[in-house]
Formats: sequence, C-alpha cells, structure tokens
Amino acid sequence: MRPDYVEAVLEEARQLDFEVQSPRPAAADRLAPVLITVVRDERSAMEGFLAHYRQRGVREFVVIDNGSTDGTPDMLAAEDDVTVTPVDRPFHWTAKQAWIMRVIETIGFHRWYLVVDADERVVFSGDDHYSFSSLAAHMELEGQWRVRGVLVDMYGPGPLLEAPEGPLESTHTLFDAEGYHEALTGQMVSVKGGPRRRAFRADGIELDPELSKYPLFKLAEGELMANPHHHWPYEENFKSPCYLGILHYKFGAGLREKIGNAIAEKNYWNDSAEYRAYQAAFADDPALSLAFDGSRRYTSPGDLVDCGLLRSPEWKKHRWPRRLKQARARLAGLVKS
Repeated sequence: MRPDYVEAVLEEARQLDFEVQSPRPAAADRLAPVLITVVRDERSAMEGFLAHYRQRGVREFVVIDNGSTDGTPDMLAAEDDVTVTPVDRPFHWTAKQAWIMRVIETIGFHRWYLVVDADERVVFSGDDHYSFSSLAAHMELEGQWRVRGVLVDMYGPGPLLEAPEGPLESTHTLFDAEGYHEALTGQMVSVKGGPRRRAFRADGIELDPELSKYPLFKLAEGELMANPHHHWPYEENFKSPCYLGILHYKFGAGLREKIGNAIAEKNYWNDSAEYRAYQAAFADDPALSLAFDGSRRYTSPGDLVDCGLLRSPEWKKHRWPRRLKQARARLAGLVKS
C-alpha cells in the first residue's frame, strides 16, 4: 500500500499539462548529473547557485520556475547550460515533487540527478578535486544509487532579522558543530538536531526538522522522489553513508517576508507549522541570533567530517580513470537490458 503523500504526488502528476524541454546533448552522459531545482523569485541567489555547482562539474541545469516576478526566468534564459521550464500551478510540497518527477520521466530513468533548492549548496569531501560525476561513478562501483546528505543550517553571528545584504556564503559562515542525533526509521536514516531545533520553540510548536536528504540519486521506473527528504520505495535509502553536506542558507535577507508568505499560503508541511514557529519566536525576541558556544566557522567539507556529520568517500579504493570507464560501460549495459 502506498503512503498518502505518494498518492498525492501521483495525483498531481496526473493533472500536469506542462511541457519539459530536455537539456542539451551533453546530458547523454548518464553519470553526469542533471541538476533540477524549483524556484520562485530567486534571481538574487542564482549567480552564486550556478557558480557553486559549475565548479563541481555540473553541466546541465533544469530550473522549474513557479511564477517568478523578479526576472528570474529572463536572467536564466541567457545561460547556455540552463533549461527553464515554467509551471503555472499552485505550490505545495507534494506538487513540487510531482513537477520534479515529470522532468525525470522526460529526460529518462537510469541516470543520475542532483535535486536541490535554491538556498542549498551541496559539498562533499574531495570536491576540490572530484566532481559530482566522479561521485556518481564511485557510487556506481559501490552498488548504491541514492547518496545520503545532511542539511547543515548556516547562519551569521548577529540577529537573523538583520542579516546583511550580499552573498550568503560570505555572511553566513557559522553552523552547529554539535547536537545531532541519527536514527533509523521505516523510511530512511534520519538525522535530527541543529539550530532550528535548538532555537525555535514557541507558540506551542517545538521544531524537530528532518535534516536527512538524498539529493544525488538514480531512479528506475516505478521509483519516486515523492518526498523532499527521501525516495520511495524505501529500501535503497538505507545503503549510503552520509557523504553530502547540504549547506542550507535559509536565513538570508528578506526572511520576515518569506515567513509571512509561507504562513499565508500554508503550502509547506503541516500548513507551514515551521514558519509559524519562526514568527512566534521572532515576536518574542526580534534580536534572536543562532550563534552560541557550539557554533563553528565553516571553511571546507573537512569541517563537517571533523564534526562527524559526513564521511569521506574512499576515493583511492577505485582506480581512476579505468574504473570510471568500467562504471560507464556497466551503466550502459544496464540501460540496454
């Protein structure tokens, strides 16, 4: 029996009528992940977003634009490696997953994808030498198709509502280096903790956000990215170590407006309960800051490895590039079969 949220994603998918343009021929390399993101009014974030993933080898971006009015689509249209797909439908988190799955179905199964939000920057140990394609090939050789990551909420030293303008990577350099807990659930390897759990307890709402995600993955027919935090069916969710740090720049400029919009639209989990907790906490303390004695300055993925949040791939376990060629050949054989 399928969970209710899976049924909701499938129902949204049945109602979709938008067309998806497939990326350019470079996407034929099935070990080169196509990056998919859903955005609305994220023009200010896109330059840093694209630069981060290009530096790590991403060559194809599919941006699903859900009604931007700030010029995001026009800005992205000038980028040769970006395909913009407009979607004029009400936003809900289950609808978002259906839109993502429509793109995956159009481009094709049995290839690698990287699905991230505009405020997420995925890193991994060795990403100064290796690309996401290299990591995908490594996972192929390990027989694993869903790469686990952990959301690491980033923040600055001062009040959240007074976040300075400018690149978040430069102004939000702190993260919680302690206070995380890992557990097995029926769906995934779950990680809880971090600054949102620590600082936002107000209005009868105690936040306990899920921090695990599987943003780098390969699906077969019948498999769904039906939840932002895991895939369905669940079996493959338990195999991967946590290799990916998902630097989460949630608390940037314009935070108060984003909170108000999310509460009004009730389109996130549990009628945007998380955003109601933010609103209540800021009403109690407008100068709320996340910085505390356990904060650490982020400089590289090695910081996350040192804290025990990430593991480093055993890059030397597989001899490159010969094993990379073998992985490509094996993948081609699986697709043909």
